[in-house]
Amino acid sequence: MINKFPAKNGVSTILSPEEIVEGRRKIDMRLRRIAYGQYAQVHTGTDRTAQARSVDAIALNQKNDHEGYAFMSLETVNILHSNIWTRLPITPDIIEKVQSLAKAMIDVNK
Repeated sequence: MINKFPAKNGVSTILSPEEIVEGRRKIDMRLRRIAYGQYAQVHTGTDRTAQARSVDAIALNQKNDHEGYAFMSLETVNILHSNIWTRLPITPDIIEKVQSLAKAMIDVNK
């Protein structure tokens, strides 16, 4: 259906064919940011099983101009790179989890 709308010399000069058909505005990726240390659910993909499709993570830094960020997984402490994430408020449970991870890392380095 989307391909039925011409993009050039089409119905609208300001709306894309996708925006007309789907009724959703495109997200301006230049405005989608997350601050260092912010808590987020990071999408990790799917393999069509019952495994989780997102993980709790803390934002580290921007990796590219297309919404890509590096995150630290709160499950494995590994660095994740993702373009799909949802910023969430930090709860006392998340603070406790980060503090326990930091304590465990200090104990390992002693």
